Amino acid sequence: MQSLEPGPDPQTALKVGAARDLGAGCLGCLFGPLVVVGLIMFGVAARSPNSTSAARTPAPQENVEDLVARIDHGPGASREVVAQSGNLLTTLDSRCGQDRMMVSDIAVKGSQLVKQDYGRTVTVFEFLRELEKATRSLLGPATDCASVAAPLVVLLGRP
Repeated sequence: MQSLEPGPDPQTALKVGAARDLGAGCLGCLFGPLVVVGLIMFGVAARSPNSTSAARTPAPQENVEDLVARIDHGPGASREVVAQSGNLLTTLDSRCGQDRMMVSDIAVKGSQLVKQDYGRTVTVFEFLRELEKATRSLLGPATDCASVAAPLVVLLGRP
């Protein structure tokens, strides 16, 4: 049985529908970076120091900057590249609430997400350099580099 009450006029229905469509688009704009933050945090948490996997622990003769340089340049990474990676990690270690290993994990995961979500290749070193630039104006070691890295993934992924 149909209701005899008049429905909304066509102009009102059109405005409501357009507002609903606009809201859905903005919802996607808001959820995108939140998903990226979650993925970065999940990836970093999976590689946290509490993890007992021996495969994630560098050998005693290797340090984090050697590992970062090897990810981008293979086993033949030059000492200059290793030193540059070390300098970036030292700077970010002093700015972020995370240690060098966590910052490198954030950069690795961030560069993977740029490739996975946007199809663009960003090296770990480039991600570290952009993360360093993005944190220059932030104050103190309370800065959460993972929170800064999330919008950075979106920015680096866009043309």
